[in-house]
Amino acid sequence: VNSVCFISESNGWAVGESGIIFNTTNGGINWNAQQSSLSTWFNAVRFVNNSTGWAAGTEIVKTTNSGINWITQPTEINEVRSISFISPYTGWMAGGTKVIKTTDSGENWITVLESDQLNLKTVFFISPQTGWTAGKYGKILKTTNGGTDWTEGVFPDDYAILYSVYFSSESTGYAVGGLGGGKIYKTTNGGD
Repeated sequence: VNSVCFISESNGWAVGESGIIFNTTNGGINWNAQQSSLSTWFNAVRFVNNSTGWAAGTEIVKTTNSGINWITQPTEINEVRSISFISPYTGWMAGGTKVIKTTDSGENWITVLESDQLNLKTVFFISPQTGWTAGKYGKILKTTNGGTDWTEGVFPDDYAILYSVYFSSESTGYAVGGLGGGKIYKTTNGGD
């Protein structure tokens, strides 16, 4: 299992290798398999409500009926590592050298960040305008205009690999990873 997403105390999904997707409706006591009909390795899963969600890796799939059926969507990334949606329509995915964005539930994606200097592992948006992405080399980038422009924050570990970022507010956030792993970093100024 590579990623887990809960939308309530009882309802959640987990994804992993061979296109397998699991769903629980009792807080993880029991899990039921939901096949996506793909053999892809899923790295990320994100639901915005009880019925609408995405799973992604080398392919992107979407469901609008709680995972009973999954439909393949186009992608501009070779391997998606992270998904962030703030509504059923607007979301971002990151992986490798790119961050992509949709404003129509994943029917179309545009590249909002691309750099050969990046190896992105995570993306997180707290609002339609403000978000962060991170990966190798201790780089955390921030946008305040939905992904049109990105600025790099000052990070204490130049060679860290950052696997996940999460912000509880526009100023307070956390990143996990580090050089050799095992570190949790915190910012109180929005990642500056």
